[in-house]
Amino acid sequence: MNTLLIAILLIAAPTVKPTLTPIDEAGYSALVQQHAGKVILMDIWAAWCEPCRAETPALVKLSKQLGPRGLDYVTVTLDSPGELSYAEKFLHRNLVPFPAYYRKTENEDTWVHNVNPQWTGTLPALFLYDRKGRLAKSFIGSAPPDVIESAIQIGRASCRERV
Repeated sequence: MNTLLIAILLIAAPTVKPTLTPIDEAGYSALVQQHAGKVILMDIWAAWCEPCRAETPALVKLSKQLGPRGLDYVTVTLDSPGELSYAEKFLHRNLVPFPAYYRKTENEDTWVHNVNPQWTGTLPALFLYDRKGRLAKSFIGSAPPDVIESAIQIGRASCRERV
């Protein structure tokens, strides 16, 4: 096929933006296990939460810096179904890596308890999992990027095996 024709087809082809994927309690637990072998920084946020939106650029930057060394940055929004389009736009605008998820559950308290029994659902919330999928650290409320990075470094050091 002619390279000019291929270029035209690629330019004319609609770009499909990734969308948020629903996740329930079982899906959350499975997601953590799917990332075994990596350190996971689970960002639970909402588009209506100003502190959540404010910390996102620093988290994306941190994920780009530490991703090549074994950090997976995963986001889950607690926005309601009517707010998901705004949440997706926010994620795209801030270059947040996909896949990204939204909480879909019958019972919000059960979902929160499944993530961490000590968590009340306060946002923003970050949960750091070690390479074996164990919860290593929780950040409830805003946390400075250097404190998060230090916890990630410690989490990685405690599980030295490389992927």
